[in-house]
Amino acid sequence: MLVGAMNHPGRDVLHEIEWIAGMDLGFIDLTLEPPLAASWKVDPGRIRSALEANRLGVVGHTAFYLPIASGIEEIRRAALNELRDK
Repeated sequence: MLVGAMNHPGRDVLHEIEWIAGMDLGFIDLTLEPPLAASWKVDPGRIRSALEANRLGVVGHTAFYLPIASGIEEIRRAALNELRDK
């Protein structure tokens, strides 16, 4: 069984990766939310490198406010595009 933890969006993502790996957990439940972990503030390449260096798995923690299942196609597409950007 793998045990992991979600990063705190108010803390630097790279520091959170190190912290989670330091507890010998198996994965990070990566959330890309403001204030410090917002998708437009993080560097995906550095995150990937940190995950690989720490041999840490990752799952996406989708923000509750992104309506990825909206019945309105334009809204659903916009939410999915935001997820794809990072």
